[in-house]
Amino acid sequence: MHALQTVMKYLHKLTEQSQFSVKHAYYFQLRNEPEMSLDIAKNWAELYPDDLGAQEILGIRYMILGQKENELAAYKKIVSLDPNQYEYMLKIGEIYKGQGKFEESLEYYRLYADKFPNNAKSFTQLGDLYRVYGDYEEARSYYKKALLIEPEDITIELSLARIKTELGEFAQGLEDYQEILNKCSSPMEKNEVYKRMESHFFLRGQLEKGIESMENKFTEREKYDAPINILTDKIDVAEKYIMIGRKDTALQIVETLEPCQSGC
Repeated sequence: MHALQTVMKYLHKLTEQSQFSVKHAYYFQLRNEPEMSLDIAKNWAELYPDDLGAQEILGIRYMILGQKENELAAYKKIVSLDPNQYEYMLKIGEIYKGQGKFEESLEYYRLYADKFPNNAKSFTQLGDLYRVYGDYEEARSYYKKALLIEPEDITIELSLARIKTELGEFAQGLEDYQEILNKCSSPMEKNEVYKRMESHFFLRGQLEKGIESMENKFTEREKYDAPINILTDKIDVAEKYIMIGRKDTALQIVETLEPCQSGC
């Protein structure tokens, strides 16, 4: 018997708030009834509006359902209940960024950065925001601040190189990618570099070189990721092989996935 089923038998011995938590998990995980679990979470939050746990569960449910406005409201409620829930400031900023609301996103990212001035993430988030909105100089300044805090973080260096590529400074950007690749010490880091190089080449219409970088990316991923994940991603990019006349390679990828679905 699953642990949740056992707990459900003794539900009456728990506090009402704990009962809501258990029932939500029971209907979501065991009964596979997401609508019922959401209704339970809503009732929980309605009866106990100051319960952080209820708001967190609501936020997660809304995130899964893609209901961004409701997710946003839950996160704002959490921050209002406990201003020390700083990670939710980033989540709020991310939602606003996805909605194209620059000023609102900037407000929450800055609140986080003001609280954690020695955290590189404070500045990479701001750098990403400014890059998305085309202010490359401001983005570059924030990435450089982040790099002062984490000088060995290759993702920050990749972000700086990406700016050059997006500004059309292709040769300089590619040179930076190669230098970063030479410094990588793990397959995961190399995967990230090859991913950027792949985008770099495809953006310029250099399909053969883009395919080469893509294959190098998958080679590195094979050292740490599950085979089924890699094959699934290969299916998504099989058309790129067709674009350069390698239909046989695309077909091989599709054929490889079939036995792997049952055995990988």
